[in-house]
Amino acid sequence: RFFPFPSNEMPNLFRTILDSIIGRRSIGECNKGVPPISEMSPSQGTPDREINTPTLTNSEPETIYHIPRVFDILNGEWISIKLTDARLCGYGVFSNVYYGKLMEPEEMEVAIKKVWPKKTKRNDEMLLLASFRKLGARNVAQLLYTGRSTHSEGTRNSLICETFYMTYQESNLEQLIRSEGALELVETKLYAWQIFNGLDFLAMNNIMHRDVKPVNILVNRATGELQLADFGSAKLVKNAKELSTGYQVTRYYRPPELLYSKGMMVYDWRVDLWSAGCVVAEMLTGKILFASRNVKHQRTRTQYALGVPSEKDIELMGVPEEVVVESIDLNIRSIGIKRFLRDYSIPSEAIRFLSKLFVYNPRKRPHGEKAMGDSFFEEILDSSTLTSTGLSTSPLLLRQSGPAKRPYDFEAMFTLNRRADTPVIPTPAESSPSDPSYSDRQVLRVSPLDRAVKDSPEDALTPVVM
Repeated sequence: RFFPFPSNEMPNLFRTILDSIIGRRSIGECNKGVPPISEMSPSQGTPDREINTPTLTNSEPETIYHIPRVFDILNGEWISIKLTDARLCGYGVFSNVYYGKLMEPEEMEVAIKKVWPKKTKRNDEMLLLASFRKLGARNVAQLLYTGRSTHSEGTRNSLICETFYMTYQESNLEQLIRSEGALELVETKLYAWQIFNGLDFLAMNNIMHRDVKPVNILVNRATGELQLADFGSAKLVKNAKELSTGYQVTRYYRPPELLYSKGMMVYDWRVDLWSAGCVVAEMLTGKILFASRNVKHQRTRTQYALGVPSEKDIELMGVPEEVVVESIDLNIRSIGIKRFLRDYSIPSEAIRFLSKLFVYNPRKRPHGEKAMGDSFFEEILDSSTLTSTGLSTSPLLLRQSGPAKRPYDFEAMFTLNRRADTPVIPTPAESSPSDPSYSDRQVLRVSPLDRAVKDSPEDALTPVVM
């Protein structure tokens, strides 16, 4: 989704072609400063200074940007912030990502993501991240502040840019694997456990990430912490029969049920478990496990590893049987998933764990406590286990198992927030989640008082949870 180089290093012709394909405003037009120039004024330097061609040198005087109006997610209030050292570090079709140093209200490094949602419609990713932050969710990206830039069309305001300010992580798994190759086994287990911990929170709330892959997983090697990021493809599944597009998840990490899909189909958060397994294998080997040339080749690779799905598998995958039958290559003889993984020199204890994830039947893939309690993770749950950098694994995992492990009524939250200027977060009430896998856990529902959102953003009611 994001190009790994700054815009000033992109060939001019390529940038021109790309912008024409995207059909959006140029960076110079929509991305003056960080965030949009309409939301900030430089305290030093030239007014309306553009950073669409940033440099990584300090040859120019430091510019301090004052953003007079952002919403503080945790405290539920409008504040002003100051930041400096703004740099464009990711350029994509749907968003741009910047790096910056926050000066006020506290000093810290931040990642700044700008997106262009549909007019008059609140960005779903922002709503999810705001809720995750407020509810104390673990192992997901931490949203600090949000900002908006609007313009008028007659009597209505239409959203141009929405800006997320998030905690900065020094690297992602793709960068780590690219620079070092296979990771050590203890470090892989540490990151893998946190991936499944983050996915467990999403699963109990019926949220599909739908793009779990190394580049969307942020890591801090100094602390050992991991965060799932980029929820641009995420979706809240409201009921067990809800249809979703099958064209989701980056191909190398796409589960079989989506490989055999034809348009809209029924599926849930279990698609992320397959993707997570692919990521774990990639950490262990330094290689993409199911690399392919196209979707047809991806199906062939899957058949080579898993064999042909049974009638029961096809039924539970929720795909048309005729599509699967037509896609089967009779010239392919399967070697079985365990041998397939052994050919990548994956350790036997990891093979036992991964072979449970790489199955056609989505309902057989382990998740939550069953996944995190697997014998594969016993080593890192021992208080004496250290990573190669001397980091103790057990205390970190204990901190990541927090009070956020409860379901919430995200559907009601989405309904309230579609046009609200201020994020409205659910409050506690007795209820039951829709997914029977988590039927014994409490859900947080939105109370009638939470609906009192005023027209004025400053007067908007933002309930405090817990």
